[in-house]
Amino acid sequence: MRRCFDTKTYSQRNKCETIFSVIKRRFGSEILAHKNTMKEKELLFRIIAYNCYRTVLILCVVLVMISMQSKEQNFYNY
Repeated sequence: MRRCFDTKTYSQRNKCETIFSVIKRRFGSEILAHKNTMKEKELLFRIIAYNCYRTVLILCVVLVMISMQSKEQNFYNY
């Protein structure tokens, strides 16, 4: 069993659990819809909202890094 154990696949579970935890903390853990189709849509919109949140967060970090680099270059040019 040890020879066939795939550590790359197994470690993916930690990532999934982390994402589920963040989605529940940010957007709530209760589903308000009653019908199954609406439940699926509600969960899908939460996932889309999470993806938008992460994209904006990453873009902000990149913009801050770019602005810091330009400030450093201006400082060394003097």
